[in-house]
Amino acid sequence: MPPSSNAPRRTLLLTGASRGIGHATAIRFSSAGWRVITCSRHAFPEVCPWGAGPEDHIEVDLGDPKDTTRAISEIRQRLENDEQPHGDDRGGD
Repeated sequence: MPPSSNAPRRTLLLTGASRGIGHATAIRFSSAGWRVITCSRHAFPEVCPWGAGPEDHIEVDLGDPKDTTRAISEIRQRLENDEQPHGDDRGGD
């Protein structure tokens, strides 16, 4: 069932999404209306047909604590930016 137009968009953070089951999971949730933020050790492939992918992909080595901390900060920033009002939705007159 698609989300109602006034419901907030759901977000999924998915690790290991560059291939196999993770990639299929990302496509499945995205097609159901979810925002999918993907994480993998590899850059987003330019040949991938999933159009929403490049802006919501984070390259990260989760085995590296410093890289993981960097990625968490980036994810938080992206999520906080999405919570900000856009365009004419700022509530002004």
